[in-house]
Amino acid sequence: MPRTAWLLAAALAVAACSGSSGPSTPPALVNVFWVTGGQRTAIWASSQPPEGLGVIAPPAVQQVDFVFDQRLDGTKVENVAQPPIVASWTDASGAPAALDAQVLYNSLPLYGGTSSYAFVRPAVPGVPSSQTVTFTLARASLTGTSGLPFVGPDQVSVMTGPVTATVQLPSNADAGGSVPPSFMVPIGFSNRVSVDGVAPFVHASTATGAIPISVAANASDPTLIYVTAACAGGWPAGAAVTVTIDAGAPDAFGGLLATPASGTFTAVGAAGDGGC
Repeated sequence: MPRTAWLLAAALAVAACSGSSGPSTPPALVNVFWVTGGQRTAIWASSQPPEGLGVIAPPAVQQVDFVFDQRLDGTKVENVAQPPIVASWTDASGAPAALDAQVLYNSLPLYGGTSSYAFVRPAVPGVPSSQTVTFTLARASLTGTSGLPFVGPDQVSVMTGPVTATVQLPSNADAGGSVPPSFMVPIGFSNRVSVDGVAPFVHASTATGAIPISVAANASDPTLIYVTAACAGGWPAGAAVTVTIDAGAPDAFGGLLATPASGTFTAVGAAGDGGC
């Protein structure tokens, strides 16, 4: 074979082998993880039993990771007119509602092997409590680097848990332990709340009567509020104080707290002028 013909044949062979820019098999959705408070919980898996994983997910979700077994074409995932993953549910009136969220992509194999993941990040953490939330995946947008659409379900659904609340006293304050008079009592919720919405349901008292209080938000955590005594000297010293959040307190989506929560502590130290 003449040298020029041999070189041409070799070039054609190389081109044929390298013509595809990605794997010849489509990406497969292998796991979906629900991220709340920095903790990841699997809510769907390709290897799950027919009845599903049976997960009740905390409603204050910060991120949902959709893990694939190979890299995706990230240009179809981020900064596109139609997000490739949309979260929706039916609101209290029966009308459809959708989550305000970004859909982003990470090509690093943080889940091992050759994996990558697309993730949904709410503009503000949280979805409705005690609700079925459905994620719809656009097959034409979630493709491998070779352009093949992913293999897996078009929809993944999860049930969220109810509204709950916990008065978060420090360990030494449990069962009536001691705190300083200036102590800010944290109340944590399972979903985001507004101060205006929950403040009417928060009370503090001693055996002799009610204590005036102030309720404030946490600037970085919308599931947390703080309760302080609305007196210059803080909580009354030497008396057992009980802080209670009543049933009926609403989360940001209108879900209602079914079970009240309370915590008792004793303030130790000089209350100062203006103490309750």
